[in-house]
Amino acid sequence: MADKLCNENILEQIRHGIAKFELVSSPVSSISTPSVSQTLSTAFLGDNNSRFFARIGPSLGGGSPATKKAEHFSVHKVTGDGRCLFRALVKGMAFNKGVALSPREERDDADDLRLAVKEVLCDSSKERQQYEEALVAITVEESLKRYCQRIQRPDFWGGESELLVLSRLCSQPIIVYIPEHEHRKGGWGSGFIPIAEYGAEFRKAMEGPSNGGMLYHEVQESKLCAVHCVNTVLQGPFFSEFDLAALASDLDSKERQMMLQGTAAAAAATASSAGDFLSEESHNVSLGGDFSIQVLQKALEVWDLQVIPLDCPVAEPAQVDPELENAFICHLHDHWFCIRKVNGEWYNFDSLYAAPQHFSKFYLSAYLDSLKGSGWSIFLVRGNFPKECPMSSSEASNGYGQWLSPEDAERITKSCNLTQAPQRNNMPQQHSDRSLLLDEADMQMLSEMEDEDLKAAIAASLMDSSPATASVEASNPKTENKDGQEKTA
Repeated sequence: MADKLCNENILEQIRHGIAKFELVSSPVSSISTPSVSQTLSTAFLGDNNSRFFARIGPSLGGGSPATKKAEHFSVHKVTGDGRCLFRALVKGMAFNKGVALSPREERDDADDLRLAVKEVLCDSSKERQQYEEALVAITVEESLKRYCQRIQRPDFWGGESELLVLSRLCSQPIIVYIPEHEHRKGGWGSGFIPIAEYGAEFRKAMEGPSNGGMLYHEVQESKLCAVHCVNTVLQGPFFSEFDLAALASDLDSKERQMMLQGTAAAAAATASSAGDFLSEESHNVSLGGDFSIQVLQKALEVWDLQVIPLDCPVAEPAQVDPELENAFICHLHDHWFCIRKVNGEWYNFDSLYAAPQHFSKFYLSAYLDSLKGSGWSIFLVRGNFPKECPMSSSEASNGYGQWLSPEDAERITKSCNLTQAPQRNNMPQQHSDRSLLLDEADMQMLSEMEDEDLKAAIAASLMDSSPATASVEASNPKTENKDGQEKTA
C-alpha cells in the first residue's frame, strides 16, 4: 500500500494484500522493549492514551495463536494522531513487503484503510449486509448515520467494528491482546494475553493442505535451476525458461533506458561507463541460461510475493525464527534452490536432488546458518503463496516437474546414496546428502536438547559431514557448469 491508492481500487488492493497482523492494545504510558535478538515478530506503537501494536508475521506454531501468550516483540513507533490503529496496519503491510513508508505515505495509506471500512459500511448497502456483527457493535452506541459521519474524519479511532471488517477484507485473522499485568489486575507480567480473535475462519482455511497435500518438485535440467527454484517456491509449473527470458529482456531494456536518461552534464560525465554498459551482453541472463536475482524477483512479484535479502533489517524476525516464515531462496555460484514450508512441514527443493528432502524446524535454522557461513546468499520470500496450482492435472507438468506425496519423497530420498554429495561443479563448502538428513535416532536425541545446544550440535554435524568441494562426472547431463559470476542485488 506504499503507492497512493484511489478509492475505486482500495478494496481490491486490500483483499489481495499480504499483511498478516495481530493487534495489541494497551493504555499504559510505557512498555519495555526486548532486544532485537529476542524478536519473534515486529510490533508498532502509537503515542496516545491508548496504544496499538501490530505483530507482523505468521502465527506461532500449531493451533490458534489466539490461545498463545506473546512474550517477545520489538516496538516500532507510529505517530499518535488518532490514526494509530490504521497506521500500525499499513506500516505492517509495508514492512512485510520490505517497503519503507515516508510519514506522508504512512498517513495517506492509513486514511485509505479507514476509508475502505467506510466504503463497506456506509457506501454500499449490499456490502454492508455481510458485516452484521460490525453493525451490531456500532449501533449499540450510536446510529449508523452518526458513525458514517465520524469515520470520514482523519482522527477517527478504530476499534472492534473496524477489526471485524478488516479481517474480512484481508481474508485473515486478527488477534487482540492486552498486557499480562493488566490481566492480573495490576500485577506484573512479561508478555501479552490474547483476548479476542476476528476472522478465525480464515486461519482455519490457511491451515488446510495445499494441492491435495502433494509436493511439487523439479529435477535439474541444463542450467534452469532458476526456473526450478521459482516453480518450487510457487509449488507448481507456473513459469518456463521462456517466461523468465522475457522478464530478463524487459529488465535489460529498462536498465539500458535508464543509462541513457539524465541531464546532459550527467550523461557527459558517465558517457564512457554508459557506453561500456550498453555494449555488454545481458546483465540478467547469461548465454548459458542462468538468471539474475532481479529476474526471480520480477517473476514472484507477478504472484504478489516479495523477495527480501535475509540480512536486511526487515528480515530480522526471520533470522531469529526462520520456522515462522514460508520460503527461502538460496544462491551461490549460479545455482538457485528454494527451501519451502508446505502444509506445515519444511522441505529442501534443491533441483539437484531426486526428491524434496524434509527438514525439522530445529534443523532448518542450523542449516541456514551453515549456508550463510559457506558464502550462500539467502533471500526471504513473503506474501500470499498460491494455495492451489491453477492448472488441470494434464497441464500441471513441464517435462521435468513431478508431484509427490510426502511418503513418496521420503522413499525416494532414502533410496538414494546418502553419502554422495549433490553433483555441483566448482562450488566450495557444499553439503552432502548425508548432511541434510539425520537418522531418526539422532533427531530424537537432538529434540531433547535445549535450543542453543541443539543448534550447535546440528551445525557441528553439518560441518563434519560436508566435503570442502563436490566433484562431478562429465557424463552427468543434469549437472550445471559453474563458470559464471554471482548476480545478486
